[in-house]
Amino acid sequence: MAANRKLGHEMSPWLMAREAACLAQLGRLDEARTKAAEVLRRKPGFSVRTEMPHYRYPADAEHLRDGLLKAGLPE
Repeated sequence: MAANRKLGHEMSPWLMAREAACLAQLGRLDEARTKAAEVLRRKPGFSVRTEMPHYRYPADAEHLRDGLLKAGLPE
C-alpha cells in the first residue's frame, strides 16, 4: 500500500482499487469498502472484469480479484 502512495499525490481509480484489495486481504474490511466506494465515485463504471490486468501467474490474478471483490467492487 505504501508503494501505491509513493506513485503520486493523486491516485488513479485503479491504484485505489488495488489498495482496497490489499486492505480487504488484510481483513481491514471497513477501510477496504471506504476505498472501494471512492473508486466507484471517481469511476462509476469500474468493474473487476473490465479493469483486471493480465498476470503471468493465475494465482496472483485470483488473489487480486478475490481482494477486489471482498472490498465490494462489482464483478
